[in-house]
Amino acid sequence: MKKTLLFLAISILLSGISFAGKPVQLVTMGSYTLSSDPSGQTYKVTYQEKKKNDYVIWIQIPGEHPTRLQLLPKSYDDFIFGLKQTIQKYNEWTKTAHDNNVTSPTSKSMGIEYSPTAFFWKAPNNQELSSAKIELQPNFEILEGGACVVSFYNKVVSAGKVAMAVLGNNQMSANALNQDINNVVSFSFSDVAEIEKLIEILDLTKIKEGKVAQDLFK
Repeated sequence: MKKTLLFLAISILLSGISFAGKPVQLVTMGSYTLSSDPSGQTYKVTYQEKKKNDYVIWIQIPGEHPTRLQLLPKSYDDFIFGLKQTIQKYNEWTKTAHDNNVTSPTSKSMGIEYSPTAFFWKAPNNQELSSAKIELQPNFEILEGGACVVSFYNKVVSAGKVAMAVLGNNQMSANALNQDINNVVSFSFSDVAEIEKLIEILDLTKIKEGKVAQDLFK
C-alpha cells in the first residue's frame, strides 16, 4: 500500500515538472457577478491554450470552497447550447408563473442536461482537488414573493484524494487518507441577462481575433 501511494505521488510530481517546463498563459475572457450571491464576489472566466485547436476554459463559480468549472473543446458547444435552452425554458416557465399568479415557493427540474464536466477546488489545506463527470442540471425555482430563478446544485466528491493527501502531508493517518473531501457547488441566475452575460463572455471569437488586448499584451 505504501509503495502504491509513493508511486502515485511521484507520478504526479513528475507530470507537474514537465508541465511546469512550459509557461502557461491564461487570458481573461471576462468576469461576471450573480445578484443572488450574498458574497458579492466577481467571478472570472479565463482561457488557456494548450496547443493548436486545444484549449481549456476555466469558469469560476460559487462553491463551499473556491471552485472552477473546466470547459474543454469537446463540451464547449453543448455547454453553450445548454445555457440557451435554459434561457428558453426559463422565459416560458416565468411567463406561465406570472400568467397564473404563482407566487408560492416552487422548485422543478428543467429537464436540461449538460455534458459531464470537471470541477476543481481548493481544499482547506490549500491542495487542489477535482471531481470529473459532473452533470449540471438546472432547476427552475419560484422564491417567496414570486421571483423566478435558475439554480444549480451539485455535491461533488474528490477524485484522487489519496495522492493529493500524500503530497500535502506525508504524516497524515490512514483514516485521513481515505476521507472524502467534498465540495458543494450551488449558484443561481436571477434573470436572463445574467445567463446571456456568461454566454457573451464565453464567445471564442474574441480569442480567435486577438481582441482581449489587456491580457495578450502583457
